[in-house]
Amino acid sequence: PWLLAAISAMDPAVKARPEGRYTNAFEAAVSVAARLSVPVNGFAATPGDVAAAVVQHPGATLEQKRAALRPALDAGKIKPLDVLTTLVAKDETPSKAGAARAAPNAPPKTDFLGMALTAFANPEAKPDARSAAYAAALKSADTPSDFRLAAAALSEAIKALPKGETNAETFSRAALSLGDTKQATDWRKAMDEKADPWAAARIDLMLSYTGPAAKPGEILDRLVAALPPLPDPNAAKPAKPPAPTPQSRQLDLRRIENTRALFLFTGTGRALTPDQRALLGSQKSAGRGVSDAAIARIASAADQDANGEAMLASIALLGSDTSALSFAGLSDVLTQMRRIGLDKDADAIALESLQVWKAL
Repeated sequence: PWLLAAISAMDPAVKARPEGRYTNAFEAAVSVAARLSVPVNGFAATPGDVAAAVVQHPGATLEQKRAALRPALDAGKIKPLDVLTTLVAKDETPSKAGAARAAPNAPPKTDFLGMALTAFANPEAKPDARSAAYAAALKSADTPSDFRLAAAALSEAIKALPKGETNAETFSRAALSLGDTKQATDWRKAMDEKADPWAAARIDLMLSYTGPAAKPGEILDRLVAALPPLPDPNAAKPAKPPAPTPQSRQLDLRRIENTRALFLFTGTGRALTPDQRALLGSQKSAGRGVSDAAIARIASAADQDANGEAMLASIALLGSDTSALSFAGLSDVLTQMRRIGLDKDADAIALESLQVWKAL
């Protein structure tokens, strides 16, 4: 059995060592005590508090601590300093077996975060070089967790940079991912709005969900005005549609995000002008659908002041990725959340659905 093998492995003389298990506090404690290796995705189902305990445990191996960083940070159980300390620590006992198990047959990937931390530690690195290295690490993130990890590790380094328009949009999103509204606002002020009006309006939209927004309707108008109008559907179409370009793909993505913003305004109870309502009525929703029956259940629970039931049912509908929900479905869920007094939570979910980690 795994437990007996793990206990035996606490003796350094034992050669046969099982892989560690980290799905609950007991197995994680045994694995840390025996200094067992971490299998691929070994912390995928680990509760945040258990992962944080591994990160902060003085007896845990560096492999264990680094593997636990993402779930611990995603759960808000550790601070950026914990991330930085763990990533820059020197591994005194490298695990060859663990290295061999990581991503078999996967192509080598440039360690942009490692390069950024090297730039941070180099006293001779120029501010422009540091800024470029930090931005590259953030832009290389493949998932929200990767982005948040890089943002946390580089938090103090980015704060030390002189505020300038270069990479300001990226650094503003990094601060937002950590809940640092002040830093996000400072970097937003450094952006050159004329260079990319849509990106500037997008950051303003994100910031508007972190606290009271003066004129959110104007932000929505700026988002819409920053993009060219759709082609006339009645106009003659070319025999062969033009091949998509990076610019056309970006334009399509930004139009989708504008549609998301319109639906989010409805879900979070923000006022829409007549023109904005007319525009909303012409849009198509996208994403994973939400059950009408589930929404009806939440509404019924709210009507009967069963707020706990309504809240739990709403959370079940949201899932782990709110950006994947249909725009109309998410709007309906947020509307019901506001009915039971969860206005701030609705705003936080709206911000999450805007995919802060992505540059669009």
